[in-house]
Amino acid sequence: MELLEKIRILAAEKGVSLSQFERDCEFSKNSVAKWDKNMPSGDKLLRAAKYFGVTVDYLLGSEEETEEYPEMYFSFLKGAKELDLSKRDLDLLLDIARRFKKEDESG
Repeated sequence: MELLEKIRILAAEKGVSLSQFERDCEFSKNSVAKWDKNMPSGDKLLRAAKYFGVTVDYLLGSEEETEEYPEMYFSFLKGAKELDLSKRDLDLLLDIARRFKKEDESG
């Protein structure tokens, strides 16, 4: 997964827009959108990692996916964003998943 895609997913998870992320981290307007073509400085990567609570290695893809952020989780968030699901929709999907898991464990 590319850096910009990870940033977009992390921002969605945190419930902030890319614009808000840029303001919060004191990046120039629309600069993050360019990260797919131009690698940001180490300082910017560090600020982004701290903001989202991940490591720089994770953002750059050189750290293994952890249980905290498995690939399936990012795929789910990306799909939810593409479908423009509301928080209520996401909560319902999670509730359904919990029920299936509970049935599998008891059955």
